[in-house]
Amino acid sequence: MKDKESAGEIWHELLKASKHRLELWQKFCVKFVLLTSDWKKPIEDDSIVELMRKSLVDSEYRYEAVQLLESFGTRYQIALIDDLLEIAVYGETKEGNSIARKIIISLPKEWLESNFRTAIEHWLQREGSNKFAPLLFTLCADIDPNLAMEFAEEALKSDDEGDRDIGEWMLEDYLPKQQHKT
Repeated sequence: MKDKESAGEIWHELLKASKHRLELWQKFCVKFVLLTSDWKKPIEDDSIVELMRKSLVDSEYRYEAVQLLESFGTRYQIALIDDLLEIAVYGETKEGNSIARKIIISLPKEWLESNFRTAIEHWLQREGSNKFAPLLFTLCADIDPNLAMEFAEEALKSDDEGDRDIGEWMLEDYLPKQQHKT
């Protein structure tokens, strides 16, 4: 950048860059992502999923990747459920957590009813995942309150005092408040 650029010149460059980003985004979606909106059809090209997965695990691009994934087809969101769970529970930014959580909650009800518990169990097999993480409890409570209750009851039996505190909080405070909202 030149030393003497004015605010107007920088603003103009920013607008051009933003327009270029939007054009690239549309080109990518039309060519690779929006081929079908039927979430039950398998994804033909796993390389797109792997490209997205690499971006979701790279801390430099994670927030932008989860933002982009929000507008991708449901098939891709389902294919990346483990990565979305990781971000929803342990993401570095509140915004990233919120977007990942929103994506998960907005998945088709039919899919959530038949697959959410299995997805959680699969994700919990990852190294470093914790069944008693507060954000996991609250996500489960929003989608499958019975699963959240099971985790909370299990947490009460834990040897770890922190886990027991979280289980108690879920059963005595959070879940009852959620039930009153409905």
